[in-house]
Amino acid sequence: MNNERFIEMLNLYIDRELGDAEVREVEEAIESSPERQRIYAQYCRMERATKKLLAETQIPQPDIENLVASARAAGNELEFPEVAAPRRSRWVTWGGSFAAAAAACLAVVFSYSTLTTAQNSDEQSFPAPTYAPPEWLPHRSA
Repeated sequence: MNNERFIEMLNLYIDRELGDAEVREVEEAIESSPERQRIYAQYCRMERATKKLLAETQIPQPDIENLVASARAAGNELEFPEVAAPRRSRWVTWGGSFAAAAAACLAVVFSYSTLTTAQNSDEQSFPAPTYAPPEWLPHRSA
């Protein structure tokens, strides 16, 4: 078994996701090499540390049944006020629509003028790129 396959199988072995034949194969590989025994021990330490960290940082889950019962009991006593949606001014509604329509018209006009200009010119001219090195960059002399 090559090292890449060993690492892959070792991860599955630690996660207890291997069949009996594969478990024997990994165990034989671990027993046959001191280097693989070291790697296996290192993976076991990482697994224990991860579980410990998870246990320390895990947030306790609430008792769902009591929470639901409390919510149902409180639901009969609570009144929720009606909340009206804020009204928009006509100026805002129509102004936004007009602005969108104007932007669409300008986009069409600009793209049409750019297209016709490009089709009418035989040679496309692009401005020469300019580059100035930043001030902190040391200047090289030729």
